Amino acid sequence: MDDFMTVVKGFADSLEFLRLALPDRKESFRWTVLAEHFHINTTDAHDAIGDVRMSEGVIKATGIEEKFILRHTKTVAAIVQREKVIKKYFTDLLIFSEILT
Repeated sequence: MDDFMTVVKGFADSLEFLRLALPDRKESFRWTVLAEHFHINTTDAHDAIGDVRMSEGVIKATGIEEKFILRHTKTVAAIVQREKVIKKYFTDLLIFSEILT
């Protein structure tokens, strides 16, 4: 995990930041739908490089700045900590349910 965290600093939920950046949008937030709306090539959709190019094009077309995305990024450490809390919650819940039965 430490090696991974030296390369990957965090993750941004694109749906979350797109909804915040485009609050008046009523249509789908799917990358392909957004790309087609902004006349961005979707030929290579669902191919890793194609998806990166498509999402980059959408982000540029919407005018979303890097600092906006970074504000809505969760660090790897925060995600790992959240998973530990959730696991403990469900473990405690299971123990509690066993006590009740």
